Amino acid sequence: MKCDRCNFENPENESYCINCGQKLPEKPMVTHIIVKFSNKIPENNENNNYYSVTYRGPDNTEINDTAYGCIKKTMKDNKKLFIAIILNLIVAGTGHLYLKRYYRGIIFLILTIGLCLTSLYNSQFVNLVISAYVIQTIDVIFCYYERQ
Repeated sequence: MKCDRCNFENPENESYCINCGQKLPEKPMVTHIIVKFSNKIPENNENNNYYSVTYRGPDNTEINDTAYGCIKKTMKDNKKLFIAIILNLIVAGTGHLYLKRYYRGIIFLILTIGLCLTSLYNSQFVNLVISAYVIQTIDVIFCYYERQ
């Protein structure tokens, strides 16, 4: 171990410098932390190793892992949501059908058709039709993020 004061090389078991008597710095404790991930790479994403992490630990142990979930959503990922909202605004319930929520889509479709037919006879139901469209659009957004 080297002395900080005189740079004399001392034996490892000494606590004071043999040359100048200065107290030698304590030996730093060496600790090894081995990080091991047990996440398996999905079979359909074997070729997408864009975010691959390699750690070479003691004894040349190599640990590989792929970081999923850290990828920001792009506009292309939100394309399905945009299409579902547009379909829902054109024809009620089709946004749910596009997201493969068939039961909800059919219920909203029947509900909106019924409200539209009753609004032809009574103009007070127009507000309910508009409210149904707004609720359906919000529900399409929730269904999209629930599926993710």
